Amino acid sequence: MTQKQRSIYGEYVLNERTRMEKEIEQLQQNIRFRDVSQLDCLELIIAKERYNSFCEFVRHINAIMQVERYDLKVNLQKNRKGRV
Repeated sequence: MTQKQRSIYGEYVLNERTRMEKEIEQLQQNIRFRDVSQLDCLELIIAKERYNSFCEFVRHINAIMQVERYDLKVNLQKNRKGRV
């Protein structure tokens, strides 16, 4: 995997995790601040399961591609410095 590919992959993982975490936070807020319905609970369960599955998938891909978490962070930091 080239540096550019690692960088793109790292940004994808970061963006997806962030998006999923925000979705979970929003669903949790919905449950806190209004009457809880079965649908609200189901949506939250599905969102958490999707997030957990994604994290497991990323761990497997990292192991297969021999990508370390540290490598992804370093590549992201380098790319962001170059863009500013």
